[in-house]
Amino acid sequence: MRKTESATQRLCVFALAMAVSLAAPAQSWRTSSYSLNRIKSKVSSVAKQLKVNERKTVTIDALPRTVDEFKTLRETIGREPQGAVALTVVGIAMYSEFGQETGEACLDLCNDYLGLTGYMRSRLKEWYVSGTNDPRPYQAAAFMKGASPANGYNPTKPCTMTMTVAEKSTSSSGELVVFKLDYSGSQVSKWVKVTVKKGDDGFWRVHANPSMLMKVREAEQGTEYRGLW
Repeated sequence: MRKTESATQRLCVFALAMAVSLAAPAQSWRTSSYSLNRIKSKVSSVAKQLKVNERKTVTIDALPRTVDEFKTLRETIGREPQGAVALTVVGIAMYSEFGQETGEACLDLCNDYLGLTGYMRSRLKEWYVSGTNDPRPYQAAAFMKGASPANGYNPTKPCTMTMTVAEKSTSSSGELVVFKLDYSGSQVSKWVKVTVKKGDDGFWRVHANPSMLMKVREAEQGTEYRGLW
């Protein structure tokens, strides 16, 4: 009889894969010797180093399957502005693959301090829940490199998200970065705007992403979406 892999074993394997595959600077965010103030300083310097029109890429070798695995990924990339954008894409994909409860729990972690809005929750149901306004299981894949309507929205592996720094600003409400995230789901635009904001805990979260909530155009007939896992 085939042995069932426990959630703890899977989380350990996932964490090991992330530690091996990611560069040393990203791993340093998890170093326990950093105080909160020191982390804040490093995160702020990361944003200051970004240049308008600079291209940023986030590649994820092992996509998470549980909320705990998502938290591990967040610890690795969530303290960089572009990481918050990528985490939102992954959270949307997890909603499709592992259900509403898992998907919303992950997205609550990376969408400002108020978490998901009621509007986004309704959009997620529209995209993914069977029988609700022609769902699109490949909604998240449209934000990944290599996916297109012509190939059924099957991205190249490992999953990669590419974006351009559009704006940077600092105000009384905090530090903001606006990205143009590459997108293949529209006939009009090749990108969508996503604004991220740095939190007091050092994590970046999506602050505004209205364009990201538009339904992706349908995959071409004769193609098959194979999923991300």
